[in-house]
Amino acid sequence: MANYYDLEIWKSSRKMALFLHNQVKPYNKSDSDQLANEITDCAISIPTIIAEAYSQTLPEEQEELIIEASDLLVELESMLQKAGVRFNLEAKAVSDGFALINECKLGLQMVQQFKIQLPLTKVGNRVYVTPPPSNQA
Repeated sequence: MANYYDLEIWKSSRKMALFLHNQVKPYNKSDSDQLANEITDCAISIPTIIAEAYSQTLPEEQEELIIEASDLLVELESMLQKAGVRFNLEAKAVSDGFALINECKLGLQMVQQFKIQLPLTKVGNRVYVTPPPSNQA
């Protein structure tokens, strides 16, 4: 795997960050309410941290960054709940946001639970620690 952007967990976190940014974008202009800015900053930090974890060669450093990303996902979940009420976001948008956050949380939990070193590759319903066998790619 050549780059971090080939990682399924990075792709998922980027998709989540873009989705959440677009949901709160209309509210980012208000200086009186920093919640939208905090959501955007937090969401964008997660794929950045995953990319940084990919670049680490020591498992301990990688694990520390994965924990940091996981903690930010929990914080982001709380912020999204507040934003749903404060900005009167559509229920579907909030639900989709939670689904994307949970997808990222599950990916990071898999990395932590099984002490898997990145990179992870997903093909269909299977996740590989190394590139997938050529007959399934």
